[in-house]
Amino acid sequence: MTGSQSTTLDELLQDLYCLLDDRHPEPAYRFGRPRQTTDSELVCLTIAQVLLDCPSERTWFRRLPGRLGYLFPTLPSRAHYNKRVRALRGRLLEALDILRQLHPGALSQMLLVDSTPLPVGKSLTTRERSAMNDLATYGHCAAHNRYYWGFKTDPDRRPRRLSRLL
Repeated sequence: MTGSQSTTLDELLQDLYCLLDDRHPEPAYRFGRPRQTTDSELVCLTIAQVLLDCPSERTWFRRLPGRLGYLFPTLPSRAHYNKRVRALRGRLLEALDILRQLHPGALSQMLLVDSTPLPVGKSLTTRERSAMNDLATYGHCAAHNRYYWGFKTDPDRRPRRLSRLL
């Protein structure tokens, strides 16, 4: 497939799975019980989760069997999925590079950010008088378990909403 053709999510995932599986075949023998879901399948599932704009794993696992269940007949539990995806960070980055080369338009709207909040102000008076009133938003930082009024940062450490304007 060329990048200029229109592709569906299913075709995109099938192309990606084939390329990843060829690059990293599953070992013939592992200790313990054999896995029912391969690493390549998990990487494809993770990318599908992002492309379908499903940030919550609970929502994703509820939606997954109906949307992509025929492509991935055996799914791990949520706990195993989370643990294994975190261990596959390198392959996930490699898969994103492959996708960027295969289908340049597929990732144009996607931004993967592991960022911390950049609070701007705390009081309502500060928020109302601030010049950043139209740019900053309310958010929740799960790592610190608190709400903030400010920005999330890009990988370049610039505020995400501001970097779109610069």
